Amino acid sequence: MPSTALKAWNDSYSVGVNKLDGDHQKILTMINKLHEAMAAGQSKDVMKTLISDLKSYSLSHFTNEETYLETIDYPDLAEQKQQHAIFINKIKEFETEMMNGNLLLAMKVMPFLNDWLLSHIMNKDMKYSKH
Repeated sequence: MPSTALKAWNDSYSVGVNKLDGDHQKILTMINKLHEAMAAGQSKDVMKTLISDLKSYSLSHFTNEETYLETIDYPDLAEQKQQHAIFINKIKEFETEMMNGNLLLAMKVMPFLNDWLLSHIMNKDMKYSKH
């Protein structure tokens, strides 16, 4: 059973850049979709799509975000890029586990996504919101 309740987007998640907020809303949607699938006992059915969506999300969003941060001369851009690389590598690990038939993968993905939302977006990304 998932350990985290469904989350709704609210202004406290906003970094003040519409395009980036829209990208962040996508990860929130993914978290909620996985939560619902886990609650219904169908997480295995949604994992392939979720992993694919996360790969697409990370590639397009990180490019958008890093380009934006370059335009505002954000001083912690290198740290952001490092954090993004960690996320991408983790998604690749999840993809490998999925291909190897890990039936409990959702139990690893859910906490990772929740941590990414709360830790990275709410702490790291909020720093550039103020820049």
